[in-house]
Amino acid sequence: MTLTNKIFLALFFGVIAGSIINSFASDLTIYLIDIVSVLGKIFISSLKMLIVPVVFFSIVCGVANLGNVAALGRIGGKAIFLYLFSTSIAISLALILANIIDPGSNTSLSLNSDYQVKSAPAIGSILENLIPSNPIKANRR
Repeated sequence: MTLTNKIFLALFFGVIAGSIINSFASDLTIYLIDIVSVLGKIFISSLKMLIVPVVFFSIVCGVANLGNVAALGRIGGKAIFLYLFSTSIAISLALILANIIDPGSNTSLSLNSDYQVKSAPAIGSILENLIPSNPIKANRR
C-alpha cells in the first residue's frame, strides 16, 4: 500500500471516529477539542516557522544550479504564473466549499451589550505599521 493510500485511509477512519465520538460521547469532545486545538496550533506554528527557510533555500539552490542565466527569466515567469494559477484555484475551491458547507451556521454566540467599539486608526498609521522596523520583534505588541 502506498503512502498516499495510507494517508487517505487514515483520513477516512479519522472522519468516521470523529463522527462516532461526536454522536455518542459529546461530553468527551470538549476535552478532545482542547487537546487537538493545542496540538494543531503547535503544528501550524512549526509549519510557519519552516516555510520561509525552505522556500528561500530551494530558490537559492535552483538559481545556483541553473546553467543558463537567460533561462532564469523564463523560469521565473512560469513560476509566477503557476503560483498565481494554483492560488486562484485554492481560493476558488475554498470559497465554493465554504458556501456549500456553511461553517458556523449552527453556532449561537452571545454578544456583550457593554462592548464599546474603538475608533478606526488613521490610514497613515496602518500604512506605517505595514512593514515592521524589526523583523524579529514584528509579532510582538
